[in-house]
Amino acid sequence: MLEIGILKNFDSGTYKAGVQLAGSLTTYFDDISVAKNIPSSALVIGNYVILAIPGGNPRDACVIATWPGGSPGGGSFLDLSDTPSSYEDQAGRIAKVNSDETALEFEKITGDNLSQTFGASGLRLHVWNFTAKQGAIFNVPHAATSPFSGVINGTPTTTSVVYDGESNENCLKNIQAGTHRWGRFVLHNIARGNSRLVVAWDVDTNTITTEPSTDDWADGDVVTLQSQTCTQAGYMDVDLSNEISSDEVVAYIQFEALDKSGVAQSGRRLMVHPFEAYNNGKRLMCPASLANEFTAVSGPIPIIDQKICVFFDDFTDFTPQISVLATLEYADT
Repeated sequence: MLEIGILKNFDSGTYKAGVQLAGSLTTYFDDISVAKNIPSSALVIGNYVILAIPGGNPRDACVIATWPGGSPGGGSFLDLSDTPSSYEDQAGRIAKVNSDETALEFEKITGDNLSQTFGASGLRLHVWNFTAKQGAIFNVPHAATSPFSGVINGTPTTTSVVYDGESNENCLKNIQAGTHRWGRFVLHNIARGNSRLVVAWDVDTNTITTEPSTDDWADGDVVTLQSQTCTQAGYMDVDLSNEISSDEVVAYIQFEALDKSGVAQSGRRLMVHPFEAYNNGKRLMCPASLANEFTAVSGPIPIIDQKICVFFDDFTDFTPQISVLATLEYADT
């Protein structure tokens, strides 16, 4: 049988207690056992307790539960024997089973502990931080077929390269420097296996202005805008590190194309691809098949190594622009 009582005394050494039955002034149980799974901190004089009395024999009675004066189930999470002893400095944290699977503990919420895999496909559940952004990655006033390639003519400085023997130099014709256009096209040196970031391009003097570099570039090296990662012909790398941090893994972009040639071309389009090996299913496309027409498309694109890849397809004279509207990163709070 079970009875409800009131705790009158408790000896933590012997783990024995004295209990008065609730509602009775005379029925009293002395020196009865207390279940060891009840922490001594929960055995407060005056608390309610539940007595298990096998066969109705008081000598076998045992306290099996306790709670503060009030309704059963009250008390503190901290009163349990397998939980932390304090809430101090734990604001915003979650309780989880420890690595030994023996108790609960508090832990900071991160992208890792909220990234569980589900099913054979390995789908993951993430919590994201959303950040609105505003700014053009690039704007090329008069772009043409890509990509450029050429041969360095003379010794480059730390911030400029002069070239000759070029092809498709008009693909970035009149691109201008400026903090409002913070994307940088990546110029690859085939001979050296490294790269620079393009700031401005002057096709009249065959001069490419770059961000400062201490590389080993030299006269006669072959340079190109062709991506060395997304090797599908025509793709160029654009570095976004001036504004996109390494934590931001997705950008919601708007890309636009304006035809200036005045000639309709059915295959004309601007394409965007993640900075990785080419996959037809991963590209975003903005068609611009009509003469003198402006077209805009928006959508999400993964950001890998703070870069994306772009492709100007079948253009003779057009203005492409890509802007970032927002970015996403894994929550880490």
